[in-house]
Amino acid sequence: MKLLDARVNGMPRQVTTKYGDKSVLDVATSEGNYTIWRPAGDSEVMGRRNGERVSMALDSKGKASLVEHASTK
Repeated sequence: MKLLDARVNGMPRQVTTKYGDKSVLDVATSEGNYTIWRPAGDSEVMGRRNGERVSMALDSKGKASLVEHASTK
């Protein structure tokens, strides 16, 4: 598994798939562009803004995951 720095590319969105509703976030890294899929209404994804820096993990199969950070709010 690789940890990568990424930048949000566009606004997060909610989509309907044959497997149900999902939250989707597009990110850009130095290694390419990736799409992160999470359950519908996921606050970690839906709270992101275009251009924001995030950390992501890339597994051996090429699946991208958002690395969540603890909030002090």
